[in-house]
Amino acid sequence: MSSVLVGTVSYLLWASRQKQFRDWLPAKLDFVGHITTADGNSILFGCFFGVYKLSDKTLAGINRDKLKFFEDATKARAHQQDDNSMYNSYEKWQKTPIEYTDSNTTFGAGIKCARSAGLDESLAKKIELAAFSEGSFYTGHPEGQLLVIPDLGIAVLSGAGG
Repeated sequence: MSSVLVGTVSYLLWASRQKQFRDWLPAKLDFVGHITTADGNSILFGCFFGVYKLSDKTLAGINRDKLKFFEDATKARAHQQDDNSMYNSYEKWQKTPIEYTDSNTTFGAGIKCARSAGLDESLAKKIELAAFSEGSFYTGHPEGQLLVIPDLGIAVLSGAGG
C-alpha cells in the first residue's frame, strides 16, 4: 500500500512539473509532444531541461518568416496567471549562436543537468551544435534559455538557478 502511495505522489509531482515546463513556453510555439525532460533540484541549486517537438504549422511559420516569426513570442503560456514571474516573459529573440550575457548564462547548466539525468548523448551533441552555430533561434530570461532548432523540429528549454 505505501509503495502505491509513494508512486502516486511521485507521479503527481512529476506531472505538475511537466505542466509547469510547458507553461513556460510561449503560446505561439505549438508543440505536439515532449521528447525528454529533466529536473534536478537541491537546496542551493535547481536545473531544468525540456525538449519539445514542434508542430508542422509552427515549423512552417518559422521557415517562412525566420526571426520575424518570434516578434510576438515573448510571453509564456502562463503569463496571464502570474505576470510577475520572470519565467513568464522572455527577452527579444535572436539568431544563434547563443551569446552569453549577464542575463543569459545558464544554457550549459541546463544541458549538463539533462546529461546527468540520462539525456541521449547524440541528441545532446546535436542541441549543443545548434546552440553555438548559425541556423537556430533563442531567447532567455535570468535563469534559462529557450532554443528553437528548425532543422531538428524542436524547442529546447534549458536553465538553472540558485
